Amino acid sequence: MAGKLCPNCKQFTFFKTVGENRECTKCGYKMVVPIQSKGRGERCPNCGKLTVQNQGGRKCCTNCGATFKGGKNG
Repeated sequence: MAGKLCPNCKQFTFFKTVGENRECTKCGYKMVVPIQSKGRGERCPNCGKLTVQNQGGRKCCTNCGATFKGGKNG
């Protein structure tokens, strides 16, 4: 099954990953779709606004676009 046309390598290898995000299996080019605002979220350490929401297991700020992953819990 062919994917969409990758804007980087121009091959039909641009497949969906989590949600509406896409990644090219040939060159590794990634596209991340911004999340929709779902009201008040957690405080963003980058911009200071209460706009951090969960998207596909990752936290993203709907104001400044910062994404957060990894780290230790506890």
